[in-house]
Amino acid sequence: DQAVVANTTANLDTNSSAKERTTIERVDLAGWVRKDQTDVITSHDGKEFTMATRKKGFYYVLVGKDPKYSTESARASVILRNVDNMNSTLGYGLVFLSDPRPLQQGYAFLIDTKRKKFRVVRHEPKNELVVVNWTNAPSIKAGTLPNELAVEHNGDLIDLYINGTMVTQIRNVHGYQGGTAGLYAGDAAKIAFRDLEIRR
Repeated sequence: DQAVVANTTANLDTNSSAKERTTIERVDLAGWVRKDQTDVITSHDGKEFTMATRKKGFYYVLVGKDPKYSTESARASVILRNVDNMNSTLGYGLVFLSDPRPLQQGYAFLIDTKRKKFRVVRHEPKNELVVVNWTNAPSIKAGTLPNELAVEHNGDLIDLYINGTMVTQIRNVHGYQGGTAGLYAGDAAKIAFRDLEIRR
């Protein structure tokens, strides 16, 4: 079954930080709540954005459309938690180097906090392909505890971090040039996201 997808736009606040001359762009996830909730349930409580597919066996992806969301030569991070500690064979996490049209081209860095595992997938039209199979990661906080995922793109390489620990590195072969950040939730697990940031 092919996943349902949606584009979204959201407000983006840009603040400059003197530390390491880094620009931090914080994404306002309140603007990502979907009007059409046929295939996905989304909400924002003022602090966290939650997303869950209505059916198991499906995943849903939201991606920023504005070029300011670009994760190229940048570090993107998000904090997420599995609200009800539900099983998810597909995982949930951070989309990066994505075509602004979801699931056309790009990557997703996904975790499963129940099994303390991660995987990396890439998307092409009507297909999700595995880049890194499910792998154990002791740095994952189990159950409903929050976890921070981060991806850092440097040249041809992408470093992937869970709670500050680098868990793998991949070569950027399938990323979309200027590709943007997004969120992924699968298998009807209710996932709460906050602090989606892009640093340059």
